[in-house]
Amino acid sequence: CIAYAFTYACFVTVSGSGTFSLTGTLSEGKIYVNCNDEEKKVKLYLDGVTISCSDDAPLFIENSPKETILILAEGKVNTLSDSADRVVPDDGSEYATAAVYSKGDLQIEGSGTLNINANFNKGIFSKNDIDIRGGKINITSADDAIRGKDSVEISDGEIKITSGGDGIRTSEELEEDKGSILITGGN
Repeated sequence: CIAYAFTYACFVTVSGSGTFSLTGTLSEGKIYVNCNDEEKKVKLYLDGVTISCSDDAPLFIENSPKETILILAEGKVNTLSDSADRVVPDDGSEYATAAVYSKGDLQIEGSGTLNINANFNKGIFSKNDIDIRGGKINITSADDAIRGKDSVEISDGEIKITSGGDGIRTSEELEEDKGSILITGGN
């Protein structure tokens, strides 16, 4: 386990698999995951972290072949915030459309709290699957709160949504067995 404790602005890159413990305040910075290890998972243990970023997603998961797991530490409050003033590239290049943005599968578990202030667009977005297995998640978003392109599955946790768009949404319509929302537990 690698631990990062923040007290100032920076850009933290996670380039390998494993468990990474995050704590403290990161203003005008982000966590950027870009792991090419095909056999392993990236686990981010959120242990009382506050991250704000005005020009990108505070948590941007570019590449994590297996999946990325956010673990919310018991009794801890974690807050991720972006800015409504983020600039959209005018060259047609891809950009993060959410405060928590993942190009791969994303799982959230644990018993702590995750506050997401998505002032730019979406709260949580994955180009694949989102699996919520626990935690107290409070999302305020300008557009959709939770959007998994392939699927969203919620089996536990307490989720509170205030959104300018859809609360929970999937968008895959072309592939069979994708584009589903399954809620089997939680509040």
